[in-house]
Amino acid sequence: MSRASAISAAESITGECLQVVNGSFAAMDTGETIKFNFADGNGDVTSFLVKLLDLLTLQRSTSVLNIRTYVLANGDSFPTGDLQSLPDDPTDAQREASPYSAAVTITFQDETFRTTVLHTVNGYTFTAIATVQATKRVLDHQVKAGFQTPVQVFGKDFIHSVPGSEIKHL
Repeated sequence: MSRASAISAAESITGECLQVVNGSFAAMDTGETIKFNFADGNGDVTSFLVKLLDLLTLQRSTSVLNIRTYVLANGDSFPTGDLQSLPDDPTDAQREASPYSAAVTITFQDETFRTTVLHTVNGYTFTAIATVQATKRVLDHQVKAGFQTPVQVFGKDFIHSVPGSEIKHL
């Protein structure tokens, strides 16, 4: 993990977490955990609450009225010690060894649910490729002015413009 990522992650893990309840922000107990299956061969794994700064973006992109965000930290995901001593960026080998996964579970009013999982390249690699793809679309005038979330600007299939990205419906 790079210095900037470690500092950002440390700032996200606080005693205060937010959730969206009926379309409004509300405080949440940070001790809650949940199990997710990331469809990576590891089965259900425990994830814990995190203050995700993109909570507003999630709500605006999806119009979902109730959202909670969790993170999975395994092995040596979060470094200890002096964060300033960490390198600026991970090496190519570290990026290759640390792909990104996200899981979303939607619970419907009848208590049935659906889970979808995203597997993609490491966040550093993803950001570089996605930035190029987004810039191409902006230069091609494929955007509208004003406040919009990335999915509103680029569409729900934008993720597929990043090679190595796969969405699985479980």
